[in-house]
Amino acid sequence: MTGDVRNIRSHYYRKVGFNIVDEKKTLESLLKESCIDLENLKQYCARFLLTADRRLLVWKIVLGVLPKFASSHDFVAQQRREQYEDLFRSVDVLKAVPRGGHLSRKFVLMWAIETRKWEPETNRWLSEKPAQCMETLSKALLSMFPGNESDCYWLAKSIVSTRILRMEKQLTLMTENFWSVLEREDGELHAHIVGRKAQESVPIESWFLTLFAVVLHHEALLKVWDRVVGGQDKTVVNIAIAVVVHSRAALLSQNNIPMMRENLLKCVTETLLDSEDASIQVVDEAFGIGDHGA
Repeated sequence: MTGDVRNIRSHYYRKVGFNIVDEKKTLESLLKESCIDLENLKQYCARFLLTADRRLLVWKIVLGVLPKFASSHDFVAQQRREQYEDLFRSVDVLKAVPRGGHLSRKFVLMWAIETRKWEPETNRWLSEKPAQCMETLSKALLSMFPGNESDCYWLAKSIVSTRILRMEKQLTLMTENFWSVLEREDGELHAHIVGRKAQESVPIESWFLTLFAVVLHHEALLKVWDRVVGGQDKTVVNIAIAVVVHSRAALLSQNNIPMMRENLLKCVTETLLDSEDASIQVVDEAFGIGDHGA
């Protein structure tokens, strides 16, 4: 009887357009291939929440830290670790980071040395946007994957190179999309901000280029970054909408740009960054925006 009920339910779900997918088995099947299908793996990231025990591996494969050929994973991983250790020692020898400085800053200098952009006299590169993004993303990754410093370095570098720099070229379009969707989702809030020419009070470009690393709790970030790793750039627009709507009271209570921005950032810090539940709720609401046509 139980089997009959399950079959009837499955038939009904297929009839109304839902596919029954055993997500874990699907992922394991993808990872068992001798030559992993990267497009299918990206699609999986974009559709499903990765499990904690597989997320690091999947991100490394999709982002090119590991190759698509499973037989080469151990060798390439060892090469990555050795290169990481060489770069790490180089920064120590050059005394480029003050004692006690955060590891994320060290990652930036390692990247600068690796790409021959480090200027010891000025450290000018540290003030450039890619370096700032690298530092912010590195700090978030280190909190997501503690004890995996080498992997975090390579992931941060790849996210900046393959995702952030691509988004930077699309910032104008993404920003226009943000204001258009906000008007649809919350006309009153949109009118309040735009009517006062206070768009600058919402730091959406910074949020986009750091993937909300200083906005959302890291457990919620994992859900967002799964989709970004899978190539769903539009996800960040929907997240920005949900964050602003979440903070609507803080914005509606003020009429000038400095105070609106201050209230918004205070609201984000106090109610999202340190709150896993609130951050996950905002992310789920953002995914809902995507479901009805953002």
